[in-house]
Amino acid sequence: MLHSLRGRVLEKGEDWVALDAGGIGFKLTTPLSTLYRVPKEGEECQLLTVLQIGQQSVRLFGFSTKEERDIFLQLTSIPRMGSKAALAVISHLSIGDLWEAVREGDAKRLQSIPGVGAKSATRLITELKGKLPEKAGEHGSKASLVVQKEFEGVVAALASLGYSKGEIEKALVKLKEMGRELSEEEALKAALLVLG
Repeated sequence: MLHSLRGRVLEKGEDWVALDAGGIGFKLTTPLSTLYRVPKEGEECQLLTVLQIGQQSVRLFGFSTKEERDIFLQLTSIPRMGSKAALAVISHLSIGDLWEAVREGDAKRLQSIPGVGAKSATRLITELKGKLPEKAGEHGSKASLVVQKEFEGVVAALASLGYSKGEIEKALVKLKEMGRELSEEEALKAALLVLG
């Protein structure tokens, strides 16, 4: 079983990164939050991995944090919750926001994720309730208040595009989770990707 992969960044796509590790190119599918933490092409990067072997394919997933990988594994263990839906959840909700939605039984919030309908949202709440870490929700949407000043221009741009306060807060939390400095233009692009 692969635990992690360290290598030079060869290329990045919309939801994947290719790493050269020991002369072999590995393509890893990643959530958006991980993709934005990956450095530029040619630079060194290490990702935690999950290898999925199916009847038709073998897929390698990469995550920048242990928490994201753990949540991916937890989500994919839910019946009828595939890797695509699990990545969508991680890409569109911060870890704290996910736990907050589960704890509060907020199916509507979960349905805002592309590919998650009413049945999937209910299943997520049912399956994840009681499995929350002790400090669940600690990094919830309140964290966005701290970063609002940092991304003032992005907040104004998103508001002018008609995004709600809740949507903007969700994007801000994701931007902060990326853990690297972004120009205002990069931050706006990243926020728009998060908001779909």
